[in-house]
Amino acid sequence: INLKLHDSWGYLQPNGSFSGVLGSLMRGESDISASPFQFKDERLNIIDYTVVTLDISLRFFFRHPRNNNLQNNFLKPFEMDIWWMTLAVSVGFWLVLLILRKIEIHWKQIEEDHDSSCSTAITTLAAVTQQ
Repeated sequence: INLKLHDSWGYLQPNGSFSGVLGSLMRGESDISASPFQFKDERLNIIDYTVVTLDISLRFFFRHPRNNNLQNNFLKPFEMDIWWMTLAVSVGFWLVLLILRKIEIHWKQIEEDHDSSCSTAITTLAAVTQQ
């Protein structure tokens, strides 16, 4: 048995050949491969796939909430800390946006509009409320 290590499973190259394990199989350098190949259209006529031996699927697990007095836990109001943090982030975002607008006006040497603080505040409000 001659074992070979490749850096990829094998992808179609611009010249029509394959790289990696699949290229080694096509060139006759290898007789068999035990690799988790993806089912791709360009590989279907080149290699014979066996049956799927391992099905990998993505799952999310959520811990069951301890206190469940409401039917829908997402309807609970935020705590005050969350509201204060939202306000702080919003003000910070507005200040950064306002400073960047002032820098843009200075560097591009355009006429300063006097409503830049209002327009950046409206942009910030729209971003925070997802409008």
